[in-house]
Amino acid sequence: MENSPNVFLQQQKTSSQATILSLRSAPELRSLQTDRAMQLHLTPLLALYFSAAILLTGHGMQLGLVPLLAKSEGFSSIDIGFMGAAYFAGYLAGCIVIPRFISWVGHVRVFLVLIAVATAALLSLTLASSFILWFFCRALVGFCLAGIYMVIESWLNEAATRENRGVILAAYTIITLAAIALGQLFLTASVTYPKLVTFAAIAILLGAIPVGFSRSPSPQPVEAFRLRFGSSFKRARVAFIGALCCGLVTSSYWSMGSFIAQSLGLSNESVILFMIAPMIGGAVVQLPVGRWSDSTDRRKVLLGLASLAAVVSFTAIIGPTETQAFTVIIMALFGAATFPMYGISLAHANDSSSFSVVQTASAILLIYSLGAILGPIVVSIGHTLTPKAMFWLTLIVMAPLAAWILLRIQDHDPNQTHFEPFLAAPVSSQEVFQLSENNPSSDGPKPSD
Repeated sequence: MENSPNVFLQQQKTSSQATILSLRSAPELRSLQTDRAMQLHLTPLLALYFSAAILLTGHGMQLGLVPLLAKSEGFSSIDIGFMGAAYFAGYLAGCIVIPRFISWVGHVRVFLVLIAVATAALLSLTLASSFILWFFCRALVGFCLAGIYMVIESWLNEAATRENRGVILAAYTIITLAAIALGQLFLTASVTYPKLVTFAAIAILLGAIPVGFSRSPSPQPVEAFRLRFGSSFKRARVAFIGALCCGLVTSSYWSMGSFIAQSLGLSNESVILFMIAPMIGGAVVQLPVGRWSDSTDRRKVLLGLASLAAVVSFTAIIGPTETQAFTVIIMALFGAATFPMYGISLAHANDSSSFSVVQTASAILLIYSLGAILGPIVVSIGHTLTPKAMFWLTLIVMAPLAAWILLRIQDHDPNQTHFEPFLAAPVSSQEVFQLSENNPSSDGPKPSD
């Protein structure tokens, strides 16, 4: 009975708290409960978010730095384009192969191994000016980044419930965009490109520390990359062609953007703005465009985005892209027109698909990746003729796409067997789309396979 006073005091404390809470209004109580619930949901993920922020800052640095380093090492535009294609080919291979690695040895070991390999591959770029070495290293970096995204998203999936998945996904998307944009700011640092690449590799390596010290249990094994490509394509041709075109026109920005900006005669400060402006433009319109697509035929939204992309590209072709203000506006509009296309295409495919969100997302990710592999090659070849090759490709791809979608709208009614809300998620791995399954905003379960 020696603990009786402590028990009595605890009861008194609990009674006092209950009295205080009873004096609060109902809205105040709901707000307090919401804040506590959000804190409860996100606190266990802080180490994971912190890890993602650090390593994606390094990833953002290398996205802008590698093309500039390649140019300084004497590689041609075609070489740089093929290296960009190697990155996306490695990325696609990682999405397919790495789930097997995770099932063999677990998430933590795979995560740490991929961090180590990505760091080694990135640092190897500074050792020699060999196209074969660079091509292989770029493919390795893409392969590892796909797995790193996948492991992070697996942890998020493990923590996600119907009540908190929206908050978890929103926080992850914001961190992804902010970290990659932050990495671009290092392009103006007054050090050599090889040293900056070393800093990027160090940031990626340091990103492993929070996860390494996390006590959170490992998530369940990643689902195999299950494709239902043929059936999904027949039901939503516009979605698949839209994702293919999105990969074609955006991949050259991601893999060659800083190189293209320098070729246009922009200063180092303007190169940073060239890289950041599309991210801002894409982020600003994601939610409004997504909400618009939830209330109308999504093909009309894709028609509007493709038309805007074609107009913006034509304006860039005839306009003074060497002028900073003009180019920043053009690139912001470029991001606003092209970045949401992936999410809209995915949502349209899900509306018409009888498969799970992850199965449909895997097929859309595949077709996007195929376009992303081709994009840098086409732009690099066109770059031998004009530094505005990226805009020419966008015009040549998006103008016919808009015309074709218009014909589809006129001749075919939307094949929408159910409704799947727009998902404003980054293009990463198939695992991110687990966060949208059984979403409380969805209109019922998906039909079975």
